[in-house]
Amino acid sequence: MDNYRFGSRDITITGVDVLCNVGSEPIIYVGQLVSYYLNKEGDLDAVLIRYPLRRKLSDDESTPEDYYSIPGDFLYIPNKDIINLNVRYFRVE
Repeated sequence: MDNYRFGSRDITITGVDVLCNVGSEPIIYVGQLVSYYLNKEGDLDAVLIRYPLRRKLSDDESTPEDYYSIPGDFLYIPNKDIINLNVRYFRVE
C-alpha cells in the first residue's frame, strides 16, 4: 500500500521535472503542471507547464539558482521530446 503525505483532495500544486531531448542535448524543464494531453490511444501526447525554468542535464550539480528562466508564462512540451517525467505534489496551506 502506498503511503502519501496527504490525500489527493489536499493537493494544491503539482510540480513536474521533464527531461527532454533538445537537439543532441538533454535539458531538464521544471514548472507547475497546468495540463496534460492524451492522444486517441490514451497515451501522453504533451504536457503544459507554468513558470518554466530549464537547465542542461550536464549541469547536474546545479542549484535552483542555476536554472534559466524561459520568457513567457507557459511551455508546451510534446511527448516526442520527453525522455522522463517526474511528478511532485504540494499542499499549500
